[in-house]
Amino acid sequence: MLASWAEHLPVQAPGDWVGFKLWASRDWGRTMIVAFEPSETNREFHVAIQDRDHEQTPERAAEMRARGWQNVDGHRRWRTKLPEADTRRRMPPSLRAKPCLTGRSKRITFG
Repeated sequence: MLASWAEHLPVQAPGDWVGFKLWASRDWGRTMIVAFEPSETNREFHVAIQDRDHEQTPERAAEMRARGWQNVDGHRRWRTKLPEADTRRRMPPSLRAKPCLTGRSKRITFG
Protein backbone atom coordinates (compact mmCIF):
# COMPACT_ATOMS: atom_id res chain seq x y z
CA MET A 1 0.00 0.00 0.00
CA LEU A 2 2.80 2.45 0.87
CA ALA A 3 4.55 1.76 -2.42
CA SER A 4 1.29 2.42 -4.27
CA TRP A 5 0.90 5.76 -2.48
CA ALA A 6 4.44 6.74 -3.44
CA GLU A 7 3.83 5.89 -7.06
CA HIS A 8 0.32 7.28 -7.57
CA LEU A 9 -0.30 10.14 -5.14
CA PRO A 10 2.18 12.68 -6.58
CA VAL A 11 0.68 12.16 -10.05
CA GLN A 12 -2.99 11.94 -9.12
CA ALA A 13 -3.08 14.55 -6.34
CA PRO A 14 0.03 16.77 -6.54
CA GLY A 15 0.76 18.62 -3.28
CA ASP A 16 -1.60 16.46 -1.22
CA TRP A 17 -0.88 13.85 1.45
CA VAL A 18 -2.59 10.63 2.50
CA GLY A 19 -2.78 8.63 5.70
CA PHE A 20 -4.82 6.30 7.82
CA LYS A 21 -5.57 6.14 11.54
CA LEU A 22 -4.85 3.28 13.91
CA TRP A 23 -6.19 2.77 17.42
CA ALA A 24 -4.86 0.40 20.05
CA SER A 25 -7.42 -1.09 22.43
CA ARG A 26 -5.22 -0.40 25.45
CA ASP A 27 -5.07 3.31 24.57
CA TRP A 28 -8.29 3.79 22.59
CA GLY A 29 -8.46 7.56 22.82
CA ARG A 30 -5.07 8.11 21.21
CA THR A 31 -4.81 8.02 17.43
CA MET A 32 -1.76 6.93 15.47
CA ILE A 33 -1.48 8.11 11.87
CA VAL A 34 0.53 6.36 9.17
CA ALA A 35 1.05 8.91 6.41
CA PHE A 36 2.75 9.67 3.13
CA GLU A 37 3.58 13.35 2.53
CA PRO A 38 5.67 13.78 -0.63
CA SER A 39 6.43 17.41 0.29
CA GLU A 40 8.15 16.39 3.58
CA THR A 41 11.76 15.82 2.49
CA ASN A 42 13.40 12.93 4.36
CA ARG A 43 10.10 12.18 6.09
CA GLU A 44 7.80 11.26 3.22
CA PHE A 45 6.58 8.12 5.04
CA HIS A 46 6.01 8.58 8.73
CA VAL A 47 3.95 7.58 11.74
CA ALA A 48 2.65 10.19 14.17
CA ILE A 49 0.94 9.88 17.56
CA GLN A 50 -0.63 12.54 19.77
CA ASP A 51 0.93 12.87 23.22
CA ARG A 52 -1.19 15.64 24.75
CA ASP A 53 -1.85 13.75 28.00
CA HIS A 54 1.74 14.04 29.15
CA GLU A 55 3.95 16.99 30.01
CA GLN A 56 6.85 17.11 27.55
CA THR A 57 9.73 16.74 29.99
CA PRO A 58 13.23 15.41 29.28
CA GLU A 59 12.17 12.18 31.01
CA ARG A 60 9.13 11.86 28.75
CA ALA A 61 11.27 12.53 25.69
CA ALA A 62 13.69 9.77 26.76
CA GLU A 63 10.78 7.38 27.29
CA MET A 64 9.27 8.15 23.86
CA ARG A 65 12.64 7.82 22.10
CA ALA A 66 13.17 4.48 23.84
CA ARG A 67 9.86 3.38 22.29
CA GLY A 68 11.17 4.27 18.83
CA TRP A 69 9.73 7.77 18.33
CA GLN A 70 12.21 10.22 16.83
CA ASN A 71 10.94 13.77 17.40
CA VAL A 72 8.04 15.84 18.69
CA ASP A 73 6.47 18.92 17.10
CA GLY A 74 4.81 21.97 18.65
CA HIS A 75 1.43 20.20 18.67
CA ARG A 76 2.78 17.33 20.84
CA ARG A 77 2.79 14.87 17.96
CA TRP A 78 5.65 12.40 18.11
CA ARG A 79 6.84 11.19 14.72
CA THR A 80 8.98 8.45 13.30
CA LYS A 81 10.19 8.32 9.74
CA LEU A 82 9.33 5.13 7.86
CA PRO A 83 11.60 4.41 4.92
CA GLU A 84 9.73 3.20 1.86
CA ALA A 85 11.67 -0.06 1.91
CA ASP A 86 11.64 -2.45 4.84
CA THR A 87 8.97 -0.60 6.85
CA ARG A 88 8.11 -3.63 9.01
CA ARG A 89 11.61 -3.89 10.49
CA ARG A 90 11.88 -0.14 11.13
CA MET A 91 8.44 0.40 12.69
CA PRO A 92 8.56 1.33 16.39
CA PRO A 93 7.87 -1.68 18.63
CA SER A 94 4.80 0.03 20.09
CA LEU A 95 3.21 0.04 16.61
CA ARG A 96 3.91 -3.53 15.60
CA ALA A 97 0.51 -5.13 15.49
CA LYS A 98 -0.30 -8.40 17.12
CA PRO A 99 -3.15 -10.72 16.15
CA CYS A 100 -6.48 -9.34 17.26
CA LEU A 101 -10.19 -10.02 16.92
CA THR A 102 -12.55 -7.62 15.20
CA GLY A 103 -16.07 -6.89 16.34
CA ARG A 104 -17.21 -9.58 13.93
CA SER A 105 -14.86 -12.15 15.49
CA LYS A 106 -12.63 -12.39 12.46
CA ARG A 107 -8.95 -12.74 13.18
CA ILE A 108 -6.72 -10.05 11.65
CA THR A 109 -2.93 -10.33 11.70
CA PHE A 110 -0.64 -7.51 10.64
CA GLY A 111 3.06 -7.71 9.95
